Amino acid sequence: MKNGTMFGTLDRYMEKTFWQENSDISFTTVAEERKYEVFAALETRILYREESGYCYYEQAGDLTKTAFEELVQWLADNALYDTGITPEYGEQIVILSTCSYHEENGRFIIAARRVDSEE
Repeated sequence: MKNGTMFGTLDRYMEKTFWQENSDISFTTVAEERKYEVFAALETRILYREESGYCYYEQAGDLTKTAFEELVQWLADNALYDTGITPEYGEQIVILSTCSYHEENGRFIIAARRVDSEE
């Protein structure tokens, strides 16, 4: 993390100018390379069990249309800046998260939608 080889540099997306120059990310698996477009960057935190609130980290897999729209809306409402990008239901979203020290249990996350064709 500290040498920047994992998610140590993820927080550079706090700055809109960094996003403007690095809006596309890719993942390479043994089978393929996947391309994504970052549409949200935000600071948040992990909630305690007794707290109410939206838990982005509990959203995984195939979401219902309502759950997908709630996630996208939460991301947009809490984003540090407007990217002008709104994923549509059916698009694959990936969220990358790293520790952040802006508050206890803090996290910095980026969300990106898949832009290459899925098979």
